[in-house]
Amino acid sequence: MYFEDEASEDDQASISSDVDDGVSVYCYPYNLQRMKVSSPLRGAITINDKPVEVVFDTGASVSVIGKGLVDSLGLVPNGDTLPLTGFDNKKGPSSPIVMDVPIRIAGKLRPEHMCLMG
Repeated sequence: MYFEDEASEDDQASISSDVDDGVSVYCYPYNLQRMKVSSPLRGAITINDKPVEVVFDTGASVSVIGKGLVDSLGLVPNGDTLPLTGFDNKKGPSSPIVMDVPIRIAGKLRPEHMCLMG
């Protein structure tokens, strides 16, 4: 199947799907100008009932939290550490781990173990 929206050529998007295997593919045109002004997916969550703006990194293998936020929320590392690895595949300094950070997204509580940055 092939679906095409009625947007302008610059905004044209298509979705194709093979009914037999259930795979969907969303295709969109290359646009350098849009890439230059793109930004990460951000959203609002709460931690210990405090509103926090976050970046959702869907490719990250662990969640990270800043030291200032950890301190202001009264959270405490558990004593374990984990070296974080960047895009260059080099391990950085060991990062303390904070267990069971009580994040709430859209009203749903999800305790998350996080690495402390900074």
